[in-house]
Amino acid sequence: MFLAVPNDDGLAGLFGRAWDEEAAHYRLMAYLQRIRSGYSERRLYPYVSDVSLRVRALRELVEQKRKLRNALGSPVIGFDLVEGRLHRAPLAEQPQVAAMDRLLSRTLPELEGLRRMGAELREEFTAHIQMEPVGLLPLHVSEGYLLLHQGHELRAYAYTVPVPLRCDELDGTDLVRTRYLNAYRPSLVFTYEQVKADLVRTFSHLPNPAVFAFTVDITLPALETFVPLAKRLVYEVIGATKPVA
Repeated sequence: MFLAVPNDDGLAGLFGRAWDEEAAHYRLMAYLQRIRSGYSERRLYPYVSDVSLRVRALRELVEQKRKLRNALGSPVIGFDLVEGRLHRAPLAEQPQVAAMDRLLSRTLPELEGLRRMGAELREEFTAHIQMEPVGLLPLHVSEGYLLLHQGHELRAYAYTVPVPLRCDELDGTDLVRTRYLNAYRPSLVFTYEQVKADLVRTFSHLPNPAVFAFTVDITLPALETFVPLAKRLVYEVIGATKPVA
């Protein structure tokens, strides 16, 4: 029996290309530990996206295997006169396919649990982020600046979003492109509006670019959590006003 594996690179990274069941089990345990360790340190990305992609790939593999099993015939060994259906012999499977079944039965529940955990943490951390526009927003909001304020530091990023937006299962973190520009120390006399004015003067080709400020009241890793969550929030705002392909 030949079974094409969808998203082979991702699954090979999880199980390995040679179907050594014991080695695949230890690779899985190491992967799960790495994800849990990242979550415990409030580092969500790329873990949340990676787990979701692997869950999707494994579901596709399970469905492909189900369809293949149904498509392949097996010898008829009897006929049920009461129910009016044939009894067929069980399909003989290669040892690698049987090993794959055992791995899938253990792996999918573990990954589903991590996917739910990541989604819950994402919502929990997002609840600690306050988002506000700086000044009047222009009609053109598919590019502009993000101000990420955490503690005594504010980091400024340029962002761009493709229009029309793609209609898929991405949460925006992969579509919103950002580029780090500068760091500031905002205060009562150096406000978000003044940061925006400095960005317009130094970097912008637009007289009034879209600028969004994000303030978080807990400590989050900047690149692994704060920036991706800000990108996700911006994507939701833009998605509410722009056409979707």
